[in-house]
Amino acid sequence: QGDLRSGINSLQDAAAAGGTVDVSTVDSMVGLVDQEVVERILNKAFGGELDLAMHILDVELLKEGANTELMAEAFLKVVKRRDDLPEPARVKLIEKLAETEWRVRRAANPAVQWHSFIADAMVARHLDFGGAYPGETK
Repeated sequence: QGDLRSGINSLQDAAAAGGTVDVSTVDSMVGLVDQEVVERILNKAFGGELDLAMHILDVELLKEGANTELMAEAFLKVVKRRDDLPEPARVKLIEKLAETEWRVRRAANPAVQWHSFIADAMVARHLDFGGAYPGETK
């Protein structure tokens, strides 16, 4: 019953915001995260355009009211399917993503945490452990 009530409230909010209830309006009202935006943010960070990646994060996710918990899920989906990243980089990003989500859930400033994650993504892109993870021998 609570989920249905929440859904009805979201539809009412969407209708009040612009009069027309469409997928885009409802998505923004419930804080859904656009996978294409997440992909663009990571592409910019991986390409060394940290300032632009953070700007997109601010303007298209944080200021639009994206749900920060759903942001973690969206970033996880994108990172997991990036087979162009070295495995150590994907592992490190998933670790950093878990840490970011944990901190955001404990009332740390979401903008600071997500900016830190994007900075880590830029660095992680270049991680290489010579084919072995630390502590392993080949």
